[in-house]
Amino acid sequence: EDSPTICHLTVKRYKRAGIDLVPLAKASDAYSLEARLGEAWHMRSRPIVVIFDENVYSLNDTLDVVPETGTNLRTRLLKHPLFARLVDEGKLIFASCSASEVNDPNVVCKLGKAMSPAEQIRNLWSAVTSR
Repeated sequence: EDSPTICHLTVKRYKRAGIDLVPLAKASDAYSLEARLGEAWHMRSRPIVVIFDENVYSLNDTLDVVPETGTNLRTRLLKHPLFARLVDEGKLIFASCSASEVNDPNVVCKLGKAMSPAEQIRNLWSAVTSR
């Protein structure tokens, strides 16, 4: 999410629905996405759902903040053998929650930002279980 405030409010909304989210709200979070997801996988070994906003910020090689897209982040993840395998096995699932149009076949579900967490969860569950 490109807005830390929106990200943290979303985390609170999901927590009230009984679901823990790990916020990725800073450019450094997007930059270290592989490490964060790898750690989450090795600690829990349960399926991981990553909900992307399409317009985010990351860091470049000189650690300057730069605009990034969720599509580029997903592409970057799919180049990593572990994450490519997890996607193939249905253990790493990509969803989108963006006002921008996302045309990525790897995104299993598009969640509206105006939807309640319960609606988002139902839509996501339906998309995941119908695969």
